[in-house]
Amino acid sequence: MTYEDDDLDDAAELVDEPQREALYTSVYDFVDDWLLPNYQRKPGPYRWDPNWFDNFEAVERLTALWYAFEAARHDAAPAMAAFWLNTLDPMMRELTSPEGVFWYVRLYGEEGATASPEAFKSNAPPAALGAAQRA
Repeated sequence: MTYEDDDLDDAAELVDEPQREALYTSVYDFVDDWLLPNYQRKPGPYRWDPNWFDNFEAVERLTALWYAFEAARHDAAPAMAAFWLNTLDPMMRELTSPEGVFWYVRLYGEEGATASPEAFKSNAPPAALGAAQRA
């Protein structure tokens, strides 16, 4: 495989791109200051745990959402529309649906359970399968 001079110039531009400053310094600030004020739904079947930061999956998903938001806000105007349609809406549906991350919250607006939900279990694979995967 050979590289053209134009390819090397393009790669150099990516390396020299200035660091973009984030609007929010943490996922907690993003959730409190942007997400919750901007994403509101009529009470109903939605689930939300005010102690979302105690739920590992919620923290991971909300952190990914925060990173996507920060990237989209620096891009051209259509990027924010795409963020809402392709990232925010599906992620929030997964987080707040009755079968989603906060399934243990009874109704919208109520506190979550005091204990974290039990993690999915994983049994040891059969020896033959384990050996095949290591090869």
